[in-house]
Amino acid sequence: MEDIVNSRVVDVAVVGAGLAGLSAAREARRRGLSVTVLEARDRVGGKTLAALLPDGSVIEVGGQYIGPGQTMMYRLAEEFGLETYRAHPHTGDALAESGGQVFRIPAEAVGVTSFSEEEQRDLEQVVAKFENLVALVDPGKPWDAINADELDRTTLDEWVNANTTTSAAHGFLCMAIATNYSCDAWDISLLHSLIMLASEGGSVMEMIKYDDGPQQDRILGGSQLVAERMAAELGDDVVLNAPVRRIEQDAEGVVVYCDDVTVSAGHVVVAVPPALASRIRYTPDLSVGRELFTQRVANGHMTKLAVVYPRPFWRDDGLSGLYMSETSGFTAFDNTPTGTDLGVVGVFLPGRDAADYGYLSTEQRRATILGHLTTALGAAAAEPIDFIELDWAAQTWSRGGHNIVAGPGTWTKFGRHIRQPEGRIHWAGSESSTEWLGYMEGALRSGIRALAEITSDHPSTNL
Repeated sequence: MEDIVNSRVVDVAVVGAGLAGLSAAREARRRGLSVTVLEARDRVGGKTLAALLPDGSVIEVGGQYIGPGQTMMYRLAEEFGLETYRAHPHTGDALAESGGQVFRIPAEAVGVTSFSEEEQRDLEQVVAKFENLVALVDPGKPWDAINADELDRTTLDEWVNANTTTSAAHGFLCMAIATNYSCDAWDISLLHSLIMLASEGGSVMEMIKYDDGPQQDRILGGSQLVAERMAAELGDDVVLNAPVRRIEQDAEGVVVYCDDVTVSAGHVVVAVPPALASRIRYTPDLSVGRELFTQRVANGHMTKLAVVYPRPFWRDDGLSGLYMSETSGFTAFDNTPTGTDLGVVGVFLPGRDAADYGYLSTEQRRATILGHLTTALGAAAAEPIDFIELDWAAQTWSRGGHNIVAGPGTWTKFGRHIRQPEGRIHWAGSESSTEWLGYMEGALRSGIRALAEITSDHPSTNL
C-alpha cells in the first residue's frame, strides 16, 4: 500500500478502508473493475483495531465478536487462514450489584432465573411484546411497517416504561437493546431499536447469547486481521493518509479530491458513517433528504476498556468475570484472549456512561473503573498491570461507536436516504445493512450491495 499519489482514473472509487469499503473494493476487483480505496487514517480496519497486551498478545479495542449466521466473516477468516475460537469458554457465576450490595448469580441462572418470579414474568411478557413488534418491521423498509409513525415517535425508554411493572425488566431490556447502539434508551426511537433486532433474527435472548449467539467467537490475533488481509490483497489500490475533502459528479462520472490524491471514476462508494460523510463537500449538492438524514444520525458514544492482570484470578473463585451494576449501569466481562496466561477484564461504557466518564481526568477514570472491579472481584482487582481505554468518539475518523443513533421521527421522515444512491454516489457501512446491522458482518454485506447497485444486478456472492 502506498501513501501518496497524484491522480488516478479507475472504474470505482471507494471512500474508507473499513470492512465495508474493503468489501466493496474486493467485489469490484472480482467483477473485473479497477478500483482505488481512499483511507483517511494511516491504517485499515475502521472500527476494528488491535492493541498489544504486555506479553505481546493481541486484544481488540474495537469490534471483536462473530457468531452463527455471520457467513461472510467466517468465510473470510477461513480464506485468509485465520483461526476462530470461543469468546467465552470459561463458565462460572456472575455478579450483580443492586442497592449497594453485590449478589452472586449461579452460572445456570444467568439470563434465565436471575430475577424474582414477578420480575421474570414481567421480563417475559415485555420481551414477547417487543418481539411481536419486531416481526412487523422489514429492516430494508422500516418506514413501511404497520404503525411506523407511532413506533418512530416513541422512544424505546417510553415504550418500555409503559409496558413493564418492574424496574428489573425495564433495565434489562433497555440495556440489552440500547447498548448495541452505543447510546441510552431515551436517545432512540422504538422503531430504531426494532430495526436492529429485525436485522439479526428478531429474538432478544438470542441477541445476547454467547454460545450459539452473536458473541460466540473471536478471531485469533484480532478481527482487524480480516481488514489487513483484504487490504494486502488489494495492494497499491489502497491509499492511506488520504482524507476525502470533495466529491464532484456529472453525467459522465465522479472526481474525488483528497489533499494529495485525485481520483476520477465512474462511480464512488462512500463507506464511512453518515456523520463523517456529511463533512465531505459535494458538487452538486446532495438531496435535501440525504442532508437532513445525515444531520440527524450521529454515531453513538462508546468507550471500550481492557483492564489487564497477571492472571485471571476471578476464575479461582468460580466466577465468570461478568459483573452488572444496577446502580451505575457498569458492566464488565472476562475478555481474555486465548493463548495468554494474563487475565483481561473488558468494560463497555455506552451513551451517558461514556459521556460522564469522559469528563473525568485520567487518574479519576482509572480510579472509577478499578473501584467498580474491586467491589465486584475483590482486592486483587485494584492491581492491574495495564489499563487500555479507547473512546471511539474521540477518534478523528470515527467520532462515535459502532452504530448510528436515530431519534424519534428520523426513520419515517428521512430513513429512505440511508442506502439510496445520489446519482453516481453510493453508500455503504454497517449502519446501512439490512442484515446484521451494526456488526462487522453487516459492514461486509453492505459493500457487496453497493457494488451490485453500480453494476445494476444482484449480489453474486452467496452470503
